[in-house]
Amino acid sequence: MTDDGVGYGPSGARYTPSLQYCFDHDDCWDVNSIYRYWSPITSDHFYTQYEQELGVGEVGDQFAGTFTYEGVAFYLFTEQPPNTVPVYRYWSESAQDHFYTTNNQEIGTTTPGQTGNHGYTFEGVIGHAFVDQFESDVAVYRYWKASVGDHFYTTDASEVGVTISGQVGNYDYKSEGIAFYALNPDYLDDGSEGYTGYEEEEDLRPLGPTGYEDIEEEEDLFVEEDHSIEEDLFIEEEEDLDVSDEDVVHPEPTVDISPEQQEEYQQEADSTSTMAGFYQKVLAHTELGEMSDHERSVEFDVEYPHAFDKTPICSVTLGGFLVLPGAKVGVFVEFVSTTKSSFRYRISVPPGAAVQVVKINYLATERSTMSFGSVELGGADAGELNSQQGSERSVTKDVSLPIQLNNPRAFAGISGFYCSGNTDSLTIGATLDHANTDGASVRFSAGDDTKVFKMAAIVVAFEETGL
Repeated sequence: MTDDGVGYGPSGARYTPSLQYCFDHDDCWDVNSIYRYWSPITSDHFYTQYEQELGVGEVGDQFAGTFTYEGVAFYLFTEQPPNTVPVYRYWSESAQDHFYTTNNQEIGTTTPGQTGNHGYTFEGVIGHAFVDQFESDVAVYRYWKASVGDHFYTTDASEVGVTISGQVGNYDYKSEGIAFYALNPDYLDDGSEGYTGYEEEEDLRPLGPTGYEDIEEEEDLFVEEDHSIEEDLFIEEEEDLDVSDEDVVHPEPTVDISPEQQEEYQQEADSTSTMAGFYQKVLAHTELGEMSDHERSVEFDVEYPHAFDKTPICSVTLGGFLVLPGAKVGVFVEFVSTTKSSFRYRISVPPGAAVQVVKINYLATERSTMSFGSVELGGADAGELNSQQGSERSVTKDVSLPIQLNNPRAFAGISGFYCSGNTDSLTIGATLDHANTDGASVRFSAGDDTKVFKMAAIVVAFEETGL
């Protein structure tokens, strides 16, 4: 802050603290309002102390093209009084997520512009908060929604409905406990004569459907990110594959596995790396985000969290999407190539469709006992699916796997679709029907009001060790 009491933030954004918190008559500290925004395009909640970073107006006003202003979220000290800690702000380009914490070890850096753990870059300090609660303090609750990669912070626990760490509440936000304690607005002094405390803040817009198509395993039958890491703070990487039983087909053993073979399988699992995670790409201002009579495709490169020792195999599936409503909707994601340190994938949009945001799930592994297979439904098979009546319409397609596995465990995920119908009621899916030594089969399904032109899926199969 300068001598004239004016502070400057990113890109020259100004702030002038107009509030104070006084421990006693001679011990008063400046306080910042922390403004809250929401972007349905990137599924990101954003908090800043700088009025001019995005702009401040009426609740519901739009700023920077994609962000909706949602009011003052909470209040923090500008400087650092005793017994307070900084609230650090980070940004992940790959997850399109802002993250705030008082524990700088979560990301591992407080150097401006430096990228730390999980691909998050340090952007500065938004204020200072108490870590222990006093009578006047307000708890700021922290939540995480893995399906869209969004951290959410609020003083109003009723927005999500749960406060116990690990519990999942409204709109699939999972509680991560109390992030820190903010200042109670009733105890702030705005310098006005006869000040008696602030009125209640305007109600923030409730969280709710944003147009982002979250993936629900039973209803839409998409496979979300690797379930082995759903309890982690960041869906980024995993050294061993451990998928939830409800997603995996367990075939009856077809080949007897000797103890020696079981030990070999386990040794390979222990000595090789497997990484899984997601990557979100905003396409609103690209050719893929505009309607066209032609198919369009663009390729992108993504770095792994750390390099493999040897070149892995990799697959990508569709993790989420935001499409423009139209006569036709669709998007496909496809693995292209990989090196030890990164992989390339392709997003394709069919004629008559446009996509604003795409999230991919990726899985890469060095294991020789894991295999990926792909399968498409189109042409006559799509015609057969569309000709069926009722809500249980489905067609099963066989999938060949590059390597033969003795007793494979497997699961499937959608990698793309091209359909007509109302996006609000779009219901499609791809689930594994069976897996054996000869390969696997996938059951494609669609709701009775969805016409399918084409669908694609990926099968992930890996050797059952028996251990």
